[in-house]
Amino acid sequence: MWAAFVSYPAYRSKTKSVSTFQQRLQSCFEYSMNGKAPPSGAPELVALESYAYWLATGAAVDPKLPGRGYSTLPAPAQGRDYTRGEQAWDVALYMNSHERPQDPRNSGSVRNTRATFHDTDESMYSRDVAGKVLGSTGAPQPFKPSKAPGR
Repeated sequence: MWAAFVSYPAYRSKTKSVSTFQQRLQSCFEYSMNGKAPPSGAPELVALESYAYWLATGAAVDPKLPGRGYSTLPAPAQGRDYTRGEQAWDVALYMNSHERPQDPRNSGSVRNTRATFHDTDESMYSRDVAGKVLGSTGAPQPFKPSKAPGR
């Protein structure tokens, strides 16, 4: 969170808009966590933003800040298996195998949306898991940027 804080406000190609850090947190609640985002200015968002601000104390505003993003790790020797669940790779795949709202960029086909935005070994989007094609239930949820507090 500390590395992300100094990068906002930022343009997000996923939403085709400039988002504040608080709006980015709201989209995490809604899409990444498959929940309901707290409204702008909610105590939970203010607390998370304050914590990220504190973590970022002294950090330079730099898109290539060390610690930002994800390191590339070698694939596990035994492969990934969401049903096995003993190793971190398995647990991560298990978490990614749960239903979430459709991607707001859904083009009418979860398979096409996967090919365009989620085509990685780690993504379970549009894959069949226990008889369900992930991302196929419910209408795509459009991103609705919240107004910044005080506006």
